[in-house]
This record gives sequence, structure tokens and C-alpha cells, in this order.
Amino acid sequence: MQLPPKVTDRAFARLAEIGAAGQGQALRIAVEGGGCSGFQYEIELDSAKADDLVLESQGEKVVVDAVSLPFLENAVIDFTEELIGARFTIENQRYRQLRLRHLVFNVSRHCLWMRLAKGRTGS
Repeated sequence: MQLPPKVTDRAFARLAEIGAAGQGQALRIAVEGGGCSGFQYEIELDSAKADDLVLESQGEKVVVDAVSLPFLENAVIDFTEELIGARFTIENQRYRQLRLRHLVFNVSRHCLWMRLAKGRTGS
């Protein structure tokens, strides 16, 4: 049996702060192929689709498409605020090799940033 991801109260509270539901939006969590680290997470505001799993609380929604759902089994979706910034995070013990693609970077800049963060500058 496949366990759905869990969403923390902090994540739903942040969605409420930015007014996602009021704009007809939900937080979409997807797993995309490609990039410098193989599979990676994509997080964006989007509308729910017919085949999405919808997780709902505090009047806000988090949606996951059917293809991504097996990769997010029993993961925890959270929101954190640190000195370096605030962001939605995914804690996934089963697939720790997946990387979060930050919305402020395009894919090529993200790959370079990941290599620099690991101390590598080559491909």
C-alpha cells in the first residue's frame, strides 16, 4: 500500500499567508527527470488537475500528480525559514538522491550551483 506524502501545518500556514487558495492555486509538488542530479523536485503554484492527489488543510491545497506520487511516498512537505531564506522543503528518506529545484534558478544555473556546493566545477 502506498502512503501519501504528509504536509505540515507550517506548509499549509505559509500557503494561507500568500493567499494561494484565494487565487485559485495550490502548491504542486512534482518529480521531474533530467538535470544534473537525475530526478529533481519541482515546486510551483498551479491549479489542481483531475488526476491529482489533493491534500487539503486550513483551506489550502497541496497537489501531486499520479506519475510523481510513487516518488513521494511517505515524504514530508514542510516550510522552513532560515538565515539563507525561506522555502518549501521535502524530506524523503526513500529517495534522498532527489534534489529540490529552486524556482529562482533556471536548470543550468542550478546545476552549476549544485556542483559548486559539492566542491566540483566540472560536469
